[in-house]
Amino acid sequence: MTAPSNYGANECFARSTQALASRDVAADARAEKQLVALLTIPLDSYDVVTVLGLGRYPALMGLLQLSMRKEMAVKIVQSILINDTKVWACTAVE
Repeated sequence: MTAPSNYGANECFARSTQALASRDVAADARAEKQLVALLTIPLDSYDVVTVLGLGRYPALMGLLQLSMRKEMAVKIVQSILINDTKVWACTAVE
């Protein structure tokens, strides 16, 4: 059985979540900035529906403080608008 092409990204997010879950990433501005950079990479490589469908993406994003989660939400919306992405069903991104 062949892993889907986004398996590597999801595995990276899973391992990152494991490594960072015990740390207070939100208290370290530099670490949080790097985490935002990591979360932004797939927005340039995949369509947003695929990114939001990665099971580990929301968990990793959840490690950010609220203001940074809002910043990531803006980046996601910008990606949708720039790429003219169509989201046909809410269940596709839940």
